[in-house]
Amino acid sequence: MHIFSRELSRLAEHVEQEFFRIERENSWAACVINGLIAGAAVGLVAWLVTATASGEQQEGNLLVFACLGSSSASIVFAPLAKSNSLRTIIIAYLIASLVCVVLYPVRDASFFPLPLQCFLAVTLSISAMRMCGALHPAAVGSAVPFLVLGLE
Repeated sequence: MHIFSRELSRLAEHVEQEFFRIERENSWAACVINGLIAGAAVGLVAWLVTATASGEQQEGNLLVFACLGSSSASIVFAPLAKSNSLRTIIIAYLIASLVCVVLYPVRDASFFPLPLQCFLAVTLSISAMRMCGALHPAAVGSAVPFLVLGLE
């Protein structure tokens, strides 16, 4: 298994160096490659959602795509930034999801208006992400669509 991880690391390093070479030689091609990688990531998630969900559930899941697109672009443009590490992204989206699960039962309550819910969703998400050392800005934005979905 160790040999496999070493080869995978070499392959990743080779791909990274090749991309940097392309970026130095032709910035236009690098821009297109960045866009293709980010677009392919979002397209894959969109395909998975449309293949596994239906009706209103599918529409609700599609609201999160703006955040996923932002995350994929962040990963492509600044892959070494701490806020774009896989660990940070996973933890940040989990925290945003947990905050939404906590706030979801009171979303229709008249004493708890939508602006207050959005304020709490963002505040609680950012606070928890900072405490865990896993702040990913796009994940913060993913908390609000879950609260807004289905409101009339």
